[in-house]
Amino acid sequence: MKRTELALVGAMVLWACVHANAGVINDAASDFRVSPNQGDNSGTNRWQYLYIVNGVRNGGAGYTAFNSFSAPFHTVAAFQGWDNNPSDIEPCVFKNTSSSPQTGFGSATVPGYALVAHPAQFDFAAVRWLSPLTGLVDLTGSLADLDSTGGNGINWYLDKQSGAVYTQNIASGSLNNGGSQSFFVGNVSVSAGDKLFLIVDPKSSDWAYDTTQLNLTILPEPSIAVLLSLGALALLRRRENLRAATD
Repeated sequence: MKRTELALVGAMVLWACVHANAGVINDAASDFRVSPNQGDNSGTNRWQYLYIVNGVRNGGAGYTAFNSFSAPFHTVAAFQGWDNNPSDIEPCVFKNTSSSPQTGFGSATVPGYALVAHPAQFDFAAVRWLSPLTGLVDLTGSLADLDSTGGNGINWYLDKQSGAVYTQNIASGSLNNGGSQSFFVGNVSVSAGDKLFLIVDPKSSDWAYDTTQLNLTILPEPSIAVLLSLGALALLRRRENLRAATD
């Protein structure tokens, strides 16, 4: 293969990868920003932590961002999190910033570096991702009820919002008390500005003992430009191999 051809195709692959966000992983737990760099939880941040008033999943005015950040959170030094009122902290979203399990928030044992949500009696707790890209993404995640002392478990939803209103439920499930579930959804089409919500519902308004670990990972798939560039590279290599075989 001529060096100029190889350099050209290599440049095409590099350009396509850079402009397609290829390989950029968005992870709800790892990306959680802790004090003193937690930000303002505004709608322009890629991740946002919020509650859904009365559990009405329509993407409307009831989707309200938490406005109070605390560290430590709920008297546990390793917990940092978001709510609206430190004296009444449900609903909320928080993280165990330690590598070690921590017992707190009632009788729950929270694994190291875990991201956690707790709904209120009528209001759901949620984590939102704002898409910076247009293309296809793969979604991997899990939920686990961390407090089996009581309660009836939770329901959960993975919703997509395009524009001003809720448009699509992508996945959903129900956990029994102390239970857990994993999910994978591939080839989800998103546009820049679309939103994905992972939502915890207290199930029949029984919100006690609903401390729930959340995992959500979003991986953009390679763009058509990347695939075409890699295909061109493969064709050039095959042509070079054929030349070598006939020499």
